[in-house]
Amino acid sequence: CRLGLGKLEEARAVVENAPVRTVWGTDRLIQLAIFARDLDRASALIATLPAEKKYAGLWEGVVARMRGEQEKAREYYTGAVEYYQKTLADKTDDLDALSGLSLAYAALGRKDEAVREAKRAVGLAPLSSNALDAPGQMVVLAEVYAQIGEREAALQQLAAAVQLPAGPDYGRLKFDPVWDDIRTDPKFQEIMARAARPPDWK
Repeated sequence: CRLGLGKLEEARAVVENAPVRTVWGTDRLIQLAIFARDLDRASALIATLPAEKKYAGLWEGVVARMRGEQEKAREYYTGAVEYYQKTLADKTDDLDALSGLSLAYAALGRKDEAVREAKRAVGLAPLSSNALDAPGQMVVLAEVYAQIGEREAALQQLAAAVQLPAGPDYGRLKFDPVWDDIRTDPKFQEIMARAARPPDWK
C-alpha cells in the first residue's frame, strides 16, 4: 500500500522492520532497493537468497545492468534462459517461467523471442477468463517492449492494464528502472495519473 501511494522509503521501512524475515520479504526488499537505486543493499540481499531463487525476479541481472557491468549481466541472463527453458520443458504453461524467459531474452537483445514468449503467456492467461493473472502478464509484455525499444507498444500494454484491479500500481510505475526510457513520455505520465486513481472494477 505504501508503495502504491509512491512512498518508497516508507514501504522499505515496513518490510525492513518486519518481525520475521522470509524469502518473500527478502525478494520484496531487493525490489524496493532497486527502485531506490540502492544497489549495494540490493546486492547484499541478493547474496542471502537460496540457490533455487537465483533467477527469481532476475535481480542479479538488473543490478549488473544498472551498474554498467554488461558482461556480467549477459552471463547471468544467459543462465536464466537455460534455467527457464528447462523449467518449461517439464511444464510448458508455467507463467512465471515464461515471464522470466521473455525478460531474459529481452535483456539479451533477442527481441523476437522475447515478444513471442511474453505473448504466449498473455495468451495462456487471457483477461476474459483469468482476471487475476492477466494484468501481470500484460505488464510483463509491456516490460519486454520497453526493454527492446518498442515504446508505443509498451505504452499501449500499460494503458490497457493500468486500471485493472491487479494492474501496475503508481509506485511501481514511478520507481521501477524498467520504465526509465519512457517515463518522461506524456502518455506514460497519463498512465501514472490513472494508476493513482482507484481501479475500474467493471
